[in-house]
Amino acid sequence: MDRRGRASTGRHTSKELTPEEKLKRTEAKMKRDR
Repeated sequence: MDRRGRASTGRHTSKELTPEEKLKRTEAKMKRDR
C-alpha cells in the first residue's frame, strides 16, 4: 500500500513538501524497511 495519492489528503501543493510531510515520508520508509 503505497501512499502516493497526496491529493486525497487534501494537499494542493504537491511539489512543495512541508517538513511534516518529509517526516511522514521518512517514517514510512523506516516502517517499510522493517
